[in-house]
Amino acid sequence: MVIDVKSVAVTGVVTGTPKRVQLPDRDALALYLHELPEGTQVNITITADQTEPPRVQQRRYWWSVVVPRCAEYFGTSDRQMSRDLLAERFGFEWGAFAQDVPVKPSLSWLNADEMSGLIDWVRDWAADRNLEIPVPDKNWRKR
Repeated sequence: MVIDVKSVAVTGVVTGTPKRVQLPDRDALALYLHELPEGTQVNITITADQTEPPRVQQRRYWWSVVVPRCAEYFGTSDRQMSRDLLAERFGFEWGAFAQDVPVKPSLSWLNADEMSGLIDWVRDWAADRNLEIPVPDKNWRKR
C-alpha cells in the first residue's frame, strides 16, 4: 500500500509521569511511518489544544455582551447587573443573618448547562423589556 499524502495529523492526550502522549489512533501513524523510506527526515510538532471549554466561552459572552447591554439599559454597574440577573433567575433563600441571599450568587455556581439556560433566559427576559441581546455566534468576540 502506498500512502499518497505528505503529512499525517494525529491527536493524543498527555498522561503519566514521566509524561507521555497516548495516541488513540496509533495505527494511522504507524502506517504512515512504514511507508517512509529509511533515513527520511521528519518534523514533529506538538501543540496543546487551544479550544476553550464551553463554560469559558459562555462567561466571556456573559461579561462582554449580556451584562454590559443590560447594565447600560437599566443604568447600573456590570457587577450589580450580573448579581441582579442571577437573583432574578434563580431566586433567593433565607440567609444565616436573617436576610435574603441569592440562591446562585455568582457564575462559579453554574455548570455549562445551567449557564446556557441562564443566557437563554436572560435573552428572553430582556426581549420582554424591549432590550435586544444578540445571539452568540462564533465571531461574537470580534465585535
